[in-house]
Amino acid sequence: SSWLTEAYAMHDPVRGWNSLVRNTLFAHAEQFPLLWYGVWSGPDSYYGPDAERPGEADAHLATALTDYPVLNTHSHGSVLRALFAVAGIRGTADGISIAPMFPTETFSIIWPRLSLSSTPTTIEGSLTTVGAGPVTLRVRLPSGLRTGAISVTVGGVTVPAQRTGDDASFTFAVAANVSTRWTITAGS
Repeated sequence: SSWLTEAYAMHDPVRGWNSLVRNTLFAHAEQFPLLWYGVWSGPDSYYGPDAERPGEADAHLATALTDYPVLNTHSHGSVLRALFAVAGIRGTADGISIAPMFPTETFSIIWPRLSLSSTPTTIEGSLTTVGAGPVTLRVRLPSGLRTGAISVTVGGVTVPAQRTGDDASFTFAVAANVSTRWTITAGS
């Protein structure tokens, strides 16, 4: 369902966010409190609410989901993949594109090697790459930065940025396994 969550978010951010939340293990445990699995771990798919055994592990001839309903990482990996998609994070040939699709412009996410925070008037984050060299970020600007001048800083130093529509792009050098902070705010 992570692919469906992304499709929902592309069409309607509220619907995408609701899909992401509905597909968490927390939501499954809340919906089906008498099932022992689906709380901390689960199968790669569940029967839907209208099925003969709603919320239980789906049965397939090729897999033993009902025999071993917690030996799969799809329940965890799917939500993480969907969160990256709703955050609008994509790899590009020369860096990363960030075009959030949340139903709000105020959010903060911290992953081990990437962070992203936004308000209507600022967007910022950090990036820790495996290799060294130049990286280009293409960032969808929040509504308060879509008109007027912007200021982009990387590691506390102002860097030049190019604007294309509602996006800003900038290139900077990174060192391997070193966190680099960047910020986009209103400029003067």
